[in-house]
Amino acid sequence: MNTLQNTNEKNERWGLALGGGGSRGSFTIGVIKALVENGYYFNAVTGVSIGALSGAGYVMQTDKGLDEWIERFKSDMVVDHPFAFPNANRITKLTGDLGIDFINQFSADGPSIAPLIKTYSDYFNFDDFKKSDIDFACLTYNVSQNKPVIFYKKDMTKDDCVIKLMTSTAYFPAFNFVEYNNDQYADGSYCNIPLGQEIMKMNVEHVIAVSLHNGDEKPLAIAPGIHMVIHPILNLKYFLDFNVADLKKQIAQGYLETLKFLDQAPGYIYTFYQEDEAAFRTLSDLTDKVLDRVGLTLDNERLIDGLSQLLGYRPAPLENELMKNYTAGLIFECLGLVAGMDPYQQYHLMDFSAEVLRRLSQPESDPEEMNKAMNSVEMEVIGARDLLVFFHAGLKSFDGKLPAQFDCFREKYGSIYYLAFAWLILEKFSALFSLSEKVHDLEEKFSI
Repeated sequence: MNTLQNTNEKNERWGLALGGGGSRGSFTIGVIKALVENGYYFNAVTGVSIGALSGAGYVMQTDKGLDEWIERFKSDMVVDHPFAFPNANRITKLTGDLGIDFINQFSADGPSIAPLIKTYSDYFNFDDFKKSDIDFACLTYNVSQNKPVIFYKKDMTKDDCVIKLMTSTAYFPAFNFVEYNNDQYADGSYCNIPLGQEIMKMNVEHVIAVSLHNGDEKPLAIAPGIHMVIHPILNLKYFLDFNVADLKKQIAQGYLETLKFLDQAPGYIYTFYQEDEAAFRTLSDLTDKVLDRVGLTLDNERLIDGLSQLLGYRPAPLENELMKNYTAGLIFECLGLVAGMDPYQQYHLMDFSAEVLRRLSQPESDPEEMNKAMNSVEMEVIGARDLLVFFHAGLKSFDGKLPAQFDCFREKYGSIYYLAFAWLILEKFSALFSLSEKVHDLEEKFSI
């Protein structure tokens, strides 16, 4: 892993490329926090949209936390009347090459980001930004001239710095265009330039990019040669969701998921501590041996299928060393979802497993849950949880061998069935869930 110490020793220069995504930028705040805590220092930063604002905040290198700034957000602190264009039906007839005249008429008195400009100006310190030795650039789109524009730190002044940053955040039509030097600008994402492409030109050797696209959305184009792309594993909220509770969760998510991308914490959708890594390896080996005895194979792909049914969508992939021997961990995570464990905090394995088994042994059924479900995805998740309990209860009742009446369900919901079988096996490792037991004693205890 390349940390600050290693890069300094090799005199290597690192770049950080931050993508856009509105309120999803709270995820980026957590990413930056985790990178800094793990020794990363970036010599250059580029940003698009919210990535421009958080990137400029990193360049400041002060204790004035981006998390404190973004946690104060509310919708009315970002934009006045989103999507509202009162002149849309009052435009005079135009002919010829007068596209910008149309845009000016259409956008007049539209949804202003003046509240965002004010809240960011209160946070931003130009002197700290300018004196920092970290290079910076933000990408925006000049609608008037119909071309991408890059604003570099070296060309920014105290008078125009914030407005230049804001040109990159004007995500039309949710927000209005931002005017600078008599030209209209729109969000940098309209440039359709691969994430990380511009920072490659800023004298850096390695680049970490942060993409805010969910795994079930159209992938963002990434420039070739990127060292690492950090992206959300669990889906983030809609980009205009500025609910403070959601912003705080996404900051935590960015932090925790970055630890996993850096191989500093075991986990997939849940996050554990590094000292649990050996326990997960041992448990995975034990689980594989027990499954092999009964002729079953559970790999990461099949378990992630089960997670997907429980979530209602497929989480984005995570490729790291710790995932290579994490079968037991994924089983725990599936059961954690059924038990309603919070994915926005870090756990010790023994604490997590004990609480999961406690909740599963004392299910708290809510008869109104289906009535509260708002859409088909939520209903399918409830159904997947019920199926898991159905298979597990059947396996316990029939000593691990389901009768023929279960065949039609098992064939249709194979991944849920296998997960229920794994749950049964883990229950047999009862000593696992006592804090007084040591995982390295298990192999001898169970003679495996």
